[in-house]
Amino acid sequence: MATQLSEPKSQKGMVISWEALPDDFWLEDDPVENTGQPLLTGALREILERNVSKRRG
Repeated sequence: MATQLSEPKSQKGMVISWEALPDDFWLEDDPVENTGQPLLTGALREILERNVSKRRG
């Protein structure tokens, strides 16, 4: 069985665009609290702790 090599297909880059906000668009200066971050942080920490204890044990 022979393997035939071909030229790699060129990959087109992803184009991301959006419309500019109007000049009179108002954004609040107060930061928005990320309520999902503590849950994600806890889950990632638990996974890392399990992996570390498996390697040590």
